[in-house]
Amino acid sequence: MLIKMKQAILNNKIDPRLLEIEVTESIAMNVNVDVSSRLIEMKKIGMSVAIDDFGTGYSSLSRLHELPIDVLKIDKKFVDDIFGSEKNRAVINSIIDLAKNLNLKIVAEGAEIKEQVDFLKAKQCDYIQGYYYYKPLTAKELNEHF
Repeated sequence: MLIKMKQAILNNKIDPRLLEIEVTESIAMNVNVDVSSRLIEMKKIGMSVAIDDFGTGYSSLSRLHELPIDVLKIDKKFVDDIFGSEKNRAVINSIIDLAKNLNLKIVAEGAEIKEQVDFLKAKQCDYIQGYYYYKPLTAKELNEHF
């Protein structure tokens, strides 16, 4: 797979620093799969690596520390329930603090309302994704709108 990825990057003259590979937390934390060496190879060619759906699986802090990652993405289910409980806000705060302490970027997924965005900005979340900003678009729709 990595050889095909490198070839696609070369064939299409893409700067690999503009690409980010997302690996779900459950795959990244699976010790039975040699994820780490594959991610190291992707980083060697210049790609960024993100752990998607963070907080939904069974993360091991030692495993997280071993992985060559750049970004943690907070799963939408936490963002959905920001105002549902103090515990949920504490989890989000902890994920953001963990990412910052590990020098990782943090992305919150699924922000749909201004209050969620305001909360995440106040907590210094690096990036926020969600319908609040725009719904997903096809390539054609993107060209028509922008």
